[in-house]
This record gives sequence, C-alpha cells and structure tokens, in this order.
Amino acid sequence: MTKFTFSRFFKQTLLMVLGLICFTTLKAQAPEGINYQAVIRTTSGTLVSNSTVAIRVQIKQTSSTGTVVYAERQSVATNQY
Repeated sequence: MTKFTFSRFFKQTLLMVLGLICFTTLKAQAPEGINYQAVIRTTSGTLVSNSTVAIRVQIKQTSSTGTVVYAERQSVATNQY
C-alpha cells in the first residue's frame, strides 16, 4: 500500500477546486449575440441585392402572441448574392 501524505492530498484537493472554479467560470459566459444569416426577397421572389434593409427581431414569451421580452431593430446591407 502506498503512503498517502497530507501534502499529496492537499495538492489533489487544490487542483480539483481550481478546476471546478475554472469550469464554472467558463460555463457561465453568455454569448455576445445571436448569429443569423438570411436571404431577403421581394414579394415576387427576386433577391434584394446590394441594398440596405431594416431587420426587426422579437423574442416573445410562450407563443407567437405572447409578451415581447426582447426586441431589436438593425439596418443591414445586403450583398450581391
């Protein structure tokens, strides 16, 4: 049987505690935003190319008719594709 010393126990415990602290800190980071990509078309189905368009995003609680919990408007430029 190997000799289990206090120093070894302390090192292992300290390493485990530091690992848990690092893991919970990294896990708690929220993303900076929501990435999205879209194709903008007119009502007739043609692409809207090289134009500036306004985008409105809403996150609603429970259903599509629920209370708006987040809303944002962005003005973005489309490319040739």
